[in-house]
Amino acid sequence: MQSQFTGNTLKLFLYLLLLVIGTVFTLGIAYPWLMCLIYRWEIKNTLINGRRQYFDGKGSDLFKKYIKWLLLTIVTFGIYKICLTKNIMVWKTSHTHFEGNTSGVSVYKCGIVEKLLMLVKYYAIIICTLTIGYSWAHCYETRWMAEHTVIDGCRLGFNGKGINYLGKLALSILLVICTAGIYVIWLPVKFKKWEVEHTFI
Repeated sequence: MQSQFTGNTLKLFLYLLLLVIGTVFTLGIAYPWLMCLIYRWEIKNTLINGRRQYFDGKGSDLFKKYIKWLLLTIVTFGIYKICLTKNIMVWKTSHTHFEGNTSGVSVYKCGIVEKLLMLVKYYAIIICTLTIGYSWAHCYETRWMAEHTVIDGCRLGFNGKGINYLGKLALSILLVICTAGIYVIWLPVKFKKWEVEHTFI
């Protein structure tokens, strides 16, 4: 069955607006809860091979993680910040499951050295091609992340092609220019849909 993302631009815009306002007015304290709200919406609207997912992470748990990560970042004079993206992905994946499945284990298997080597290759592609290869680099990174993600015991894969992503990117840039920048609001959902459509078990 086909993979698809069923979320819409209006809801994402409202969630992101709530994230900004809520984070500012609570001086960042509400950020973990608001991010969990967005994760829950994003994952609920993601179907992989026709199988809908759900997210069971809690803001209170993520808040504790953020405090720990913040302290480690301060103690290591900012060096630990390198691990933050990986840690968030590990936590998010561990709380992602397929509907109807209560026994599977979800993990994001990735060592920090392995992740750094992937990023070196990612940036090398972009720099060596004077940014022309960004589409291929993006697909390489997305494929790498999918192959390191297991949802309820099912490993993910990604078959998106750089040339197709380039075409979508070029069209999007053209539409952004033609609409004086207004079309940029639709881009996150448009690209999310494309990525999910090329993700499989």
